[in-house]
Amino acid sequence: MMAGYTAALTDNASTTNRVVAIVDNLSNINTTTSLTDFANANNPISAVTSNGTDIWVCANYSNGTGGTRYTTKGATTTTQVNNTIGGNGPRIVNIFGGQLYVSNNTNSSIVAIGSGLPVTGSQAVNNLAGLPTGTGRAYQFFFADLNPAVAGLDVLYIADDGSNGTTNQGIQKYSLVGGSWLFNGSIAVQGGSLRGVTGVVSGNTVTVVAVSPNGIFTYADNTGYSTSAGSFSSATITTYKSPATGGQFRGVALTPQAVSVLPLNLLSFNAVYTNGVVNTSWTTANEVNTSNFVVERSADGSHFTGIGTVAARNTISVNSYTFDDIAPLEGVSYYRLKMSDKDGSYTYSPVVMINRVLAASFNCYPNPVIVGMLTVNLPASSSNAVLQVVSMQGSVISSYNIAPNAMQRAINVSALSSGQYILVYRNTATTLTTRFIKQ
Repeated sequence: MMAGYTAALTDNASTTNRVVAIVDNLSNINTTTSLTDFANANNPISAVTSNGTDIWVCANYSNGTGGTRYTTKGATTTTQVNNTIGGNGPRIVNIFGGQLYVSNNTNSSIVAIGSGLPVTGSQAVNNLAGLPTGTGRAYQFFFADLNPAVAGLDVLYIADDGSNGTTNQGIQKYSLVGGSWLFNGSIAVQGGSLRGVTGVVSGNTVTVVAVSPNGIFTYADNTGYSTSAGSFSSATITTYKSPATGGQFRGVALTPQAVSVLPLNLLSFNAVYTNGVVNTSWTTANEVNTSNFVVERSADGSHFTGIGTVAARNTISVNSYTFDDIAPLEGVSYYRLKMSDKDGSYTYSPVVMINRVLAASFNCYPNPVIVGMLTVNLPASSSNAVLQVVSMQGSVISSYNIAPNAMQRAINVSALSSGQYILVYRNTATTLTTRFIKQ
């Protein structure tokens, strides 16, 4: 989200509309939100969206058109949500934990506006207990949740530009202790007033990214949730980048990345009981950053245990894998495939059931089959039984209805190419599989 200006604005928004830009993670820019009643004779300062449609904007008070306001993508007008911070106070509007917050430039406080994400007027300002109310100039801020023993957000970083005669406060850090925000110290930033701050949380470490007009800075804060004043280190922040000649930095945001979790395609997963062994097989395509496959087995269909791991080949071509359960369970058992990515994420295949009693009576001959006819021995069929010939990639090639209580079915496989195929038998309660080879 961006709301800004290139020079001091003195005209009305109805003449020079105040435009809010929405930039997505593919760098597409939407500027259809062109506001006619916001920041008259003044500058828009900040904007935030919760979902790409609902938008909150913020500016100094001027002619009754500043403060914190709500609008929607593509709209031309706004609804004033709050105008009680005063004067040049309201600066940066942002959302954390489903709550709308605004920084107050007349002191170092951060305030919650109403409850949640308000869209109507006259919302109350709720000061965060423990933050200073008489000194400093708060701009951008960042909340983190580091302590599982404290409900919700419990660490706060504030960019204070310190340009109102007070000492440059730089990055201030606070932790929520007993319902009040305790000051944990600050880091002065070289090169002038601090305007922007954000961060990335990894475990107990926060990588803080901050900007002054003269540079972008980073610092890894590993002090975590702190309960004592002054625990925030005063180490020097590393300069990351300086602005172009004549330019200045004002704010900072981290762009979300489009991440495809487990990009592999599972084309098929099958289990076949043959001669006392359950043969599991699966085929995949488009393996990218895939780590491994774990074959899991269950006696009840709910509680699964891994019985074997197969390393992934990590190629985008079609890959075929097998794993044999040489000591299968008696009676009914269930199998599934756990597919794990290198980043630790995973997903599961559909569950396949094996019934050893029925499976023993489900077979075919001749196997391999050279002539055109294949005879299939069937278990006692209930109504609505179906026999299917399925490719090793999981595509159904042909399907046959089975008469009730039929014990055999002959099928013509002369049109099949040479290779391995799966026979699938289904009725209302059972799914059985076996394999045959066409030569």
